[in-house]
Amino acid sequence: ASLMLVGWAGVSNAENWSGSVGNKTYSSNTTVNVTGNTTLTGAVKVTGGTLTINASGANRTISRGSSNTNALFTISNGARLVINGGTYKITIDGISKANCGSAIVVNVGGTATLTDVTIQNNFKKKANPRPTSSDHSEGGAIFSRGTLTCTNCNFINNRADFGGAIAVYNKGNATITGGNIN
Repeated sequence: ASLMLVGWAGVSNAENWSGSVGNKTYSSNTTVNVTGNTTLTGAVKVTGGTLTINASGANRTISRGSSNTNALFTISNGARLVINGGTYKITIDGISKANCGSAIVVNVGGTATLTDVTIQNNFKKKANPRPTSSDHSEGGAIFSRGTLTCTNCNFINNRADFGGAIAVYNKGNATITGGNIN
């Protein structure tokens, strides 16, 4: 007897977020169900595989912790972030904390796909408004050098030196369908 796995992508992990979540690094396929409002006290880095975040049971908010000055989500080359608000919506709230990282940073070769997500109150400002690999003043909500797709997403009260809502650089590409930028 033999076993052949066609199209198999490997083991997927699952976890729930609610309350306080610290630094996280995801290097393989993982699904996160946001079961309660969540405060990110550290950075979430996607270094490999796909991190899929789903709202679970009600509208959910993922907010920046008061001492968190990092980008909330950073996607590396070859990695993917998928956020599905679906029937229930997900709000990513930067709490208007001055000079913090963008809500989402998509690096060259990375991919972010957002559906039914609101990103609000992110404020990105630096003294030197030219992007480098780790420090930039562009993209209050999203800074992307990779591939970005937003469907029915809302961007509210995000600010930066350039591209308050979204900044796309260095041959990155973005597809925005539906939603609002305020």
